[in-house]
Parts: sequence; structure tokens; C-alpha cells
Amino acid sequence: MFRRSWIGGLAILVGSAAFGASMDGAEIRLKNGTTLRGQFLVMSSLGGRAVGEEALRPSEEELKREKDRGPTPHNIGRIDNGWQRIYFPLLQRDVSSGGQAAGLASQNPVAIPMPPPRRSDQGLVVSTFGSIADVTPFDEYGRRRLKIVTPKKMMDVFQSITEVHPDHVLVESTNCNWKLGLPLKTIPIETLEPMLKMQVKRDDAVARFALVRFYSQAEHYPQAFAELDAIEKDLPERKELVDKSREELMNYFGDRILRRLERRKRAGQFELAEAFARKLLSQPLTGTVMQKVRQTIQEHDQARRTIDQAKLLLSEWQAKLNDEETAEKLQPLRSEINEQLSMGTLPRLDAFLKAENDKQYDPSQRLGLAYSGWVLGSANATPDLSQTLRIWEARNIAIDALRSDDIGIQADKIDQLKKLESVSPQTVLKLVAQLPPILDASEIRPGAIHQVTTTGIEGRSYAVALPAEYSPLHTYPLLIVLRARNRTIEQAVEAWTGDLQDPDLGSQRGYIVIAPDYADPNQDEYTYGTPAHQYVLDCLVDARKRFAVDSDRVFLTGHGMGGDAAFDIGLSHPDEFAGVLPIGGNAVNYCVYNWQNGSHTAWYVVGKGYDSKDNRDPSSNLVFDNMLIRGSRFDFMLVEYLGRNGENLFDECSKLFDWMDTHVRRPMPKEFEVRTLRKGDNRFFWVTANGLARDYILPAPPGAAQRVIPMEVDARITPGNTLIVKSAAAGFTVRLSPELIDFDKKVVMKLGNQSKSENIFLKPDAGVVIEELRQRGDRNRLPLAVITR
Repeated sequence: MFRRSWIGGLAILVGSAAFGASMDGAEIRLKNGTTLRGQFLVMSSLGGRAVGEEALRPSEEELKREKDRGPTPHNIGRIDNGWQRIYFPLLQRDVSSGGQAAGLASQNPVAIPMPPPRRSDQGLVVSTFGSIADVTPFDEYGRRRLKIVTPKKMMDVFQSITEVHPDHVLVESTNCNWKLGLPLKTIPIETLEPMLKMQVKRDDAVARFALVRFYSQAEHYPQAFAELDAIEKDLPERKELVDKSREELMNYFGDRILRRLERRKRAGQFELAEAFARKLLSQPLTGTVMQKVRQTIQEHDQARRTIDQAKLLLSEWQAKLNDEETAEKLQPLRSEINEQLSMGTLPRLDAFLKAENDKQYDPSQRLGLAYSGWVLGSANATPDLSQTLRIWEARNIAIDALRSDDIGIQADKIDQLKKLESVSPQTVLKLVAQLPPILDASEIRPGAIHQVTTTGIEGRSYAVALPAEYSPLHTYPLLIVLRARNRTIEQAVEAWTGDLQDPDLGSQRGYIVIAPDYADPNQDEYTYGTPAHQYVLDCLVDARKRFAVDSDRVFLTGHGMGGDAAFDIGLSHPDEFAGVLPIGGNAVNYCVYNWQNGSHTAWYVVGKGYDSKDNRDPSSNLVFDNMLIRGSRFDFMLVEYLGRNGENLFDECSKLFDWMDTHVRRPMPKEFEVRTLRKGDNRFFWVTANGLARDYILPAPPGAAQRVIPMEVDARITPGNTLIVKSAAAGFTVRLSPELIDFDKKVVMKLGNQSKSENIFLKPDAGVVIEELRQRGDRNRLPLAVITR
């Protein structure tokens, strides 16, 4: 029964906690902000034995000395929490926060054991099977039936829940040897609540307070509050503890509310944030939480007043201009601000609004601050109205150049841009950050999945869903989803987007989600061909040009076959992504030779699972081990689920979004080394290696004998403005920005097999900015100079 497995005192939400047989122990915080809890073990390799941390592991000092020399024994960490095994490099552990610490009593998860199921001894072992034809819901006793397609016949599998935890349940099959873990949220609360209450006696105070704590940890707050009310009624002698528990529960509930409010604000969902806050006014929140909720509402009210004030001030100051010609030129700018000024764009006018009480500015200068801040961003605002009008003209020319398909018009517009007085390439670089998207997306609305065809001769196709309250004036992270076999691109997008009511998936978290149609409809396996790479990259470029994408927050994921593709494309083009999240895929073939490239992005890998006898798929061990044991360079985490093949694991997407929320693309490096095995995989950061010598085909065709020698690109820029690129390529294209070199000094270049270094001044070029933006759509990595040799 529920009661006999608990220990400790009665205080569940305060003081010492009572709990069941949970897999508690260590708390590990990684450098990327992820916190892991469970039994902590260390390993030398994924195929080796896991041991306790202190048994054989070297000291932190030894690990640091050896981190760049190669593998060190027992430098892979593993957390077991009962339904997951999470592997990570020990050198990615954040030792500054204490590294390993015992979980606080308030963090210990409540585990609720269910009555042991009755088993039929058929001796069946589930290793692999086909699709699941039918699944019944769990009943109030925690039982269900699955119909599974096997090679010989349809098989009935009966399952029972054996343990319930705040984030998962453990399930065992009663007629075969199959244990697995499922996220708790996959069980409707209407089913879960009666299932749990059957395990609790009405007069058992310990059990009932533990149930309250369980609901709180599972974020089923209405049930937690209701159970406290019921305890107060049934056990009046516990009123003092009920009151303390209710206060603590309100704090937990409030923290969750505030996190959701902040998430909506960050996602640019200001209307949804305000509506949510106003709805909360009727909730029984603590004083601190209620104060922050009211503050959110006040911020929105104040923003509306400030918007009205800004529009009025622009009208008043423009009326005071004694120059009708200038006032007429300003009219399009003022019309745009009147139409587009919102809570999201209001910060562009900060310099103008802050100058309102400063008497030193005349009407012309005030308008200069307003309109230049709108075009360049408030931090780059200037009071020079004449310069502001030239910048506005440059903006319009840039938009015309970017949106035209006519090469002649493009060249003419760029020529006009270069001739504009006092508008430098550096200014053009700043103004493009505030430009609207290049391609039209006016017919694509949030709340529905649309199909898009890319521009150009190839005409690539992808499905897209925009987040709730999408605005082209706010930037959003982008998630690229590569579909599994037997799924459509629309289904792939739907699985990650959710609907407008789901707070944990892409629509409500502010993510644009696209699914390129990278594979043939009936394709069962990823083919590792260059066309798939180009297809996905072309769709990425189109999305960056068509939607308001934050290029520093682009993520790549895929299930099964799509996971294979995510490994291959992510390792071949790591500079495009803030993170790669393969699910149930294989890191094989090309990955065996270019895994080193994975150090340039972050990895959240969902593996193929493990069974109750510790068996797991070793197919990708070579690549995973190499990343894990060289942990100083790899932000890498491998998560495997008990009894589940990752290919069809969609119910944990919200955790992957939590991870994505903490990651951005790494800054442009001044020094890097990468490997490639295809001629087409030749663009890395600020270098393109033209005319690479070889194209390897992997897996090798039957009978083909080839020795695979990866082609390397080694590039660096020294503090003295010296640029060196080493590779066997026939030539190079180098893209340089102010973050990489000093344009006021000569650049010394040695590219490839050049016998002599070049010593030249590089002149920033506005045309380079516009052309790179047209070709790539990446506003965060635009060069001021491009050199081809």
C-alpha cells in the first residue's frame, strides 16, 4: 500500500518531507544551466561499467590537466532517475555551483507505488516490434492494452502502472518482459486522480499530505488545493499544518505563474501575457505574486499610455518644424510608426522619449532621435535630422535591392546606396537589423500549418507554423524538424507546435517551426546524400528571409530517419545551429569521421533506450564516446528512456524546449578547425573552401574499397590582424566583419598554398552587406568585406 513505503514526518510542503522509494540522491548542474537529479555514476565509455563517483574517478585537477590530451578514465557522468539515463561529460559540470549536492527536502520527489500487478508467465520478451495498432487508455487501476504488429501476427500486450512519480510513471507488461517509463502528463488528470486516491486512506494524514505534495510537484495545482481543503474538512486537528501547507503551495503556484508570464513576454506575446495576468487577479495568490501580476498589468497600461504619448509628441514636434519640405519627407516615417508602434517596438523610441524633459534639443533634433532610433535602434539614434532622412532613404533603397529579382535593379540600387552621403557601410549594417522580412508572408497566420515553396529555380517545399501573436517586428527562435518515416511534414510540425492552448510547445513558447520536405514520400531510410543537406539549408535561408527569425537561435531536430539526418547535417554545418536535437537517430557513416565538428554547437540527443536488463543500442557509441570523453569542448547530453525507442518519442518535446530556451549560437570564432567529406559541405563560419578534392560516398557501395581521409579546414585570425587558412581546397572565399578584424589596419593574409602573404587594406562595402543578406538571410553574421582567392 501507499502508506507503508513512506518515512519521515508529517510536514510535506514545509520541513522534512515524506516520500516513497524514489530515485533521489545527487543534484548535478551543468554549465548550460540544466539541472539533473538522481543516482550519480561515472563511466569510461558507454559500453563500460558504471561505478560510484569516488571509486575510480580522477580529481578535478587531473581532469583539467588532461582535458585536451585525450580520453581520461571515468570522465563520463551518468544520472539514473528510474526511467531515464542521462549521460554527460564531467567537464561540463558546473562545479562553481557546488557540482554535486544532496537534494533539499523540498526537492525530493514523492513516489507512489501501485499494487503489484498479476502476471501471466508466458516467457515473452519484447525486443523489437512493428507499429502499435491500438492503445486503450489507462483505467482507474492503471491498466491498459496495446495491440502490436509483429512479423508473424497481431500481439496483445497488457500493461500496468507500478509506480507514479511527479514527472513519470513506471509501467510493466503483465504478459511479457517489457518495462518502460512514460511522462506523467500523458495520463489525463481525470484518470490519474481516482487512481491515486484509491491508494490513500481517508484518515491517513501522512499519505494525504504526501498526495498534496505530489500534486504540487506534478504541477496539478487545482488538485493540490482541493486535497488540502478536503484534509481540513476530514482532519480538523491538522488545520495548522494545512494552513502552512496552503501558504507554501501558493508560493509554488505563484512561481509557476510568474515563469509563464515572463516566458510570454520574452516571446513577444504581450496581449496573451496581459490576458493571463488579468485572469489571475481572481486567483488566491500570495501578496508578492499578486504584486507582480498587478505590476505586469500596470506595465501594459503604461505602455499603451506611452504609445499614445509618443504619437502625440511626434505630431506636436513635427508641427513645430519650420520646414514644410522636411515635414513632407518625414510623413512616411511617421505613418509607419503610427501603424507599427507597439509594446514590442516601443523600445526603439527610448532615446526620443528620454529627451522629452531635456531642454537642449530643438524640434528638429527631437525628431532626429525619434526617427533614427526607429530605423537603427535607440542605441544608435542621432539628433541630426538630415542624417536621419539619409538613413531612411538608405533603408528604402536596401529594401528595394533585397526584394528585386532583377540583377540590373539590384546593382543599380546598391550603387545608389554606396553614393549616399554620410551613410557608411557600418550604418547599413546597423539598419538591416531593423528591416522587415525580405519575402512576403502576409497570408501565413498563427494557429494553422501552411506549406511554403522557396524562391528560386529549385522550388523547395516546407511546412511552417508561426507562434501565437506572431509579429514580423519581433524576432523568434526557429526549430527545423526533419520527419520520421511514415510521417508527413505537416504531422512533424504539428507534433512540435501544439495548439494555441498548449503552454509547453512551440506555438505558446514563441517558436517558429518548419519541416522541410527533405525525403521522398515513401523513403524508409536516410540516404546521406548532398541534396538533402542543400534542401534543408535552402529552407532555412528562405525562412530567415520570409519570417522574423533570430538567426542565433536556430535549432535542428528529427525523429528516427530524421534523427539520422539531424546528426549528419548538424555535424556538417554546425555553424548554422544553436543546438541539434536528434531523437532515436544513428550517428554513423559520415559522423564517424567529422564528429569533431560537433564542438561548435550544442547537443541534446535522445537515444534508442535501454531495457530492464541494461541492454542498449551501441550503434552510435563511437561518436558519442568521443564527444563525452572530450567534455571540455562539447556541450553534449545523451538521454535514454527505459523501454522506449526514441524514434516515436514525442511526449517529451516540452523538455527539449526547456533546453533550447537556454541556448544561443556561439559567437563567431576567430579560430576554428573542421573536417568535411563532401565538396558541398564547404562553408564554415567566415570561410568557404572552394574546389575541395573529394566526395566520399558513405556507406560505401558494395565491393567499393576506399580509404576515408577527411578534408580539413583550419582557419585563424591573430590579434595582429593576420588571417591564415589552411586546407587542400583550390581556393577560398573569406567573409570579414568588425568582430573579426580591425578595418583601420592592414590585413595580412595567407590562404592555402599561397607562397607569399598578402598585406592589404580592406574597405568596408555596403554592397557586400546587402548581397550576403539576400543570399543567406542571416542578419546576425553579415560581413563588411568579402575576399575570394
